[in-house]
Amino acid sequence: MRPGPLPASLRMAAWTMVWMRSSAAGQVEL
Repeated sequence: MRPGPLPASLRMAAWTMVWMRSSAAGQVEL
């Protein structure tokens, strides 16, 4: 990823994808 501030929506989308992948793998860690 490029350095620098990212829009909140982009960060939210990235975290959602990571969380969904982790959840699908059965590894839900908050």
